[in-house]
Amino acid sequence: MHLVADQEPNGGTPDGADGHGCDGDHPGPRSGASRAALPLGLGAATLVGCVAVAAANPGDDGAPLCWSRAVFGVDCPFCGGLRATNSMLRGDIAAAADHNVVLAIAMPVAVLMWIWWTWHAWRGDDLSAMQGRSAPKWILAVAGVLVIAFGLVRNFGGAAWLRWLHSDTYVG
Repeated sequence: MHLVADQEPNGGTPDGADGHGCDGDHPGPRSGASRAALPLGLGAATLVGCVAVAAANPGDDGAPLCWSRAVFGVDCPFCGGLRATNSMLRGDIAAAADHNVVLAIAMPVAVLMWIWWTWHAWRGDDLSAMQGRSAPKWILAVAGVLVIAFGLVRNFGGAAWLRWLHSDTYVG
């Protein structure tokens, strides 16, 4: 146990006050906003990023925005992600899917998961029971295989109906 000066072994201070108006043992009720500070902060940071993407308006001018595309000439699984995000922000789901179908699917799923997390944090639901829990290993393995397969198929092409997976197909 590591003790700080003026701190009792139970975590409190000698006079019972922790400097925040409570005795440390009973912190008192927290507001919904304080309970949801982490998801709200993450949402705010994401919003700032989305505003930056919308302001930059990454387009289809032919300049590679991804280092793997610029250096190696191949699309990584996330190539087209900025353009897909920009298209989703503008409500053009078809263009977003054309730029990067994996991200066009993942973005709404991530938003729904964030809403769920924020709602339950705001309400004060005990999310500690969910800590340490993750998706079943087979789902993670399948997702990993699909992302790798997507990265390969979008670079090596194949049948004409697969060509749209390449990130530079869209010219709208």
